[in-house]
Amino acid sequence: MNKKVRWGIIGATSLLVLGIGLFTINETNYSKKVEVIISEQSTNDQMVQELKKELQVFYVDDAKIFLSEKISQEKIDALTKKLNKYSQESQSFQKKIKNLRKTDRKKYQFNVNNLSILQDEVKIIQQKFNAQKAVNGLFQSPYLKEATENKEAVIIDDLTAEKLNEVKEAFVQEVNEKDESKKFEVIINSGVEVAQKQVEQINKTKKMINELYKDNKVTEKVTRENYESTKKEVEQIKNQKAKESFTDILKTIEAKVQEDEAYKQKLEADKEAEEAKRQAEEAEKQALKQAEEARNAVEEIPVVETTTTESIVETPTDQQTTTPTVPSTNTTGSNNSTNNVSGGSSSSNNTGGASTGSNSGGSSSNGNTGGSSGGNTNPTPPAPEKPYAVNPYTGSGAQYLSWDRAINDAQIKMADPNSGIKGYRIITEYWSDGTEKYYLEFY
Repeated sequence: MNKKVRWGIIGATSLLVLGIGLFTINETNYSKKVEVIISEQSTNDQMVQELKKELQVFYVDDAKIFLSEKISQEKIDALTKKLNKYSQESQSFQKKIKNLRKTDRKKYQFNVNNLSILQDEVKIIQQKFNAQKAVNGLFQSPYLKEATENKEAVIIDDLTAEKLNEVKEAFVQEVNEKDESKKFEVIINSGVEVAQKQVEQINKTKKMINELYKDNKVTEKVTRENYESTKKEVEQIKNQKAKESFTDILKTIEAKVQEDEAYKQKLEADKEAEEAKRQAEEAEKQALKQAEEARNAVEEIPVVETTTTESIVETPTDQQTTTPTVPSTNTTGSNNSTNNVSGGSSSSNNTGGASTGSNSGGSSSNGNTGGSSGGNTNPTPPAPEKPYAVNPYTGSGAQYLSWDRAINDAQIKMADPNSGIKGYRIITEYWSDGTEKYYLEFY
């Protein structure tokens, strides 16, 4: 073997050994790269699982509709920071994969969908958190707490329509209320609507108040009706501060209404008193007229005269002449009558007792039944008449003997604001004897 051949064999062998060494080194280095890729992929997968668990904690349940009460902006920021780190590491991982062999690139391909899904979920959580915080900020207590909606929540003090519109434009969405997955959005819309109705109620009431109270004084437009309607609107306001601001003004308006009503009642009472006085004077005139007519009627009653029947008793011819004597007294207790007839003697008959008397110039005889005295008698005057009411009162009012006393009691009652009395009248009753009685009626 010549020298050239021998050196050729040695060179070829060296090259082979060198190639094998280089190949071995390259394979070893490549294997290490793959191991790093595998390790990083495992770390990435573990981070994905941790991020998913943290996202789940932000929700009330697995349905992922309503946010948990434990959520906060700090926790969302912390999760976002982890997600950004994961995103950066995934980009570095992608570059490392590109250096692998084609078959290995497919094998260790980074799952981009995991990152995209996580990013979308964090975005949704942030949007829901912002919407819930904004709507709850319209109320004194949370309108939405986890899955509980509080429709009785009261808006904050001094909530303006401008602020409400900002929330409405930012978070109210058109959604299908029947879609179960949109329950959160439906409640957010409802919260804005509830707040808007309360603000509108305050503005409506404020407009009504301004019609009745302007420049720190009550206007001429105030009536009992518009006061009552405004009062009802105030009572529907839920915000206590707004309600109290209107309540103080309402008290001033109410005082003016009561003052006007009292003045009108006084005018009506004066008018009725004037009318009652006129009627009383008219009734008095009528009563006096009737009393006068009644007295005239009594005076015109005809007097019935009592007449006696004379009976002539002839004196027997053989009767002796007697000397005229004074009539004797009837001792039996009976009345007697005496007849005097000129020109002769007289004789009188009296049942129950008799007396005789004589007078020259003639004779006559009188009879009187029942012991009455004989001769002509004067007419008997009528018995005194019992007083009677000329215009009898038939109502249920209290009776007074004095007009002043009736007026005094009426004014006392009218001065009582709790009596419920609108007015009164006094009726005069006239009596035939000239006296008067008064009856007080309230209404």
